[in-house]
Amino acid sequence: ENLAAASSNRSNPVSKKRNQDHQKAESDPATDSEHIYEGVRTEPGSQHEEGEMPSLEAFKHVAKGLAYQDKGDYDRAIAEYDKAIALAPRHAMAYFNRGTTYSDKGEFEKAIADYDKAIAYDPEDAKAYTNRGIIHAKKGELDRSIEDLTKAIALNPDDLKAYGTRGLAYAKKGDYNRAILDYEKVISLNPNDAIAFYNRGLAYDKKGDHDRAILDYDKAIALSPKDAVIYNNRGVAYHRKGEVDRAILDYDEAISLDPSYANAYYDRGRAYHDK
Repeated sequence: ENLAAASSNRSNPVSKKRNQDHQKAESDPATDSEHIYEGVRTEPGSQHEEGEMPSLEAFKHVAKGLAYQDKGDYDRAIAEYDKAIALAPRHAMAYFNRGTTYSDKGEFEKAIADYDKAIAYDPEDAKAYTNRGIIHAKKGELDRSIEDLTKAIALNPDDLKAYGTRGLAYAKKGDYNRAILDYEKVISLNPNDAIAFYNRGLAYDKKGDHDRAILDYDKAIALSPKDAVIYNNRGVAYHRKGEVDRAILDYDEAISLDPSYANAYYDRGRAYHDK
C-alpha cells in the first residue's frame, strides 16, 4: 500500500508498503497490490451517543488519548481511552478511538471488538463502519468488508474511503467492473486522489484494457510524481501491450525513485529478456 489519502476528520497517512506478487505466469511482469485507505479518527466533541452525554472528564481522557496516539504512544493512548470508558461505559467515541489505536498497533481483533461497541452505542456513525470494513479488507474478509462499507456509504454517501476500500474489496474478488464504479465515485468526490486513479488503472489492466490503465497511471503520476509503484505498473501495462522499450523507461524511473524496489528490477529483467 502506498500514497497518503487526505481527510478532514483526522485520517492516518497510508503506510508505504508494497506487496510483491510473483504468482504470475513466468512471462508475465510482476504487478503491485492496490493502494489501501487507512481508517479515520474522531475528535472529542464530534460525536455523542444517544441516551448518554459523557462527562467532561471522560472527554478530557479522550483528548489525552488522541494526543498520545498522534505521538505514536499507543499504550498510553489506550490507557486514557480505558479511563474514559470506565467513566462512561457507553462512550462510543472512546471505543471508536481505542479501536483506531489498536488498529494502529496491528491488533485488529481488538480493534474490531471496539468498533462493534462503538456501533452498538452509536449505530449511525458511518466512520465506525468504514474503519471496521477497512480492517476486514486487510484481513481478506472481503464479504464482511463490503457489507460494512456499503452500510457506511448508506449513512454517508460522500465517504471517500468507504468507496475506495469497497472498490479494493471488489477488485480482490475479481469483480473489476464494480471496483471501477467505486473508484470512479472516489474520483468524482476528489479529482486529485492519486490512489483512485492508480487503483482504477490496476482494475483496467486486470480486465486487459491496457490503454485505459495507462491513462489512469498517467493521471496518478501527475498527482504523485515520486511514486515508484505507479511508474512500475505503467511499465507493466506497456510491457503487456508489447511496448517493451517504453516499459523499460518506466522501470528505470521506478528504480531511480526507489533503488530497493525488487519488483522493478524483476520486471525490467523480464523486459530485457523479451526484447
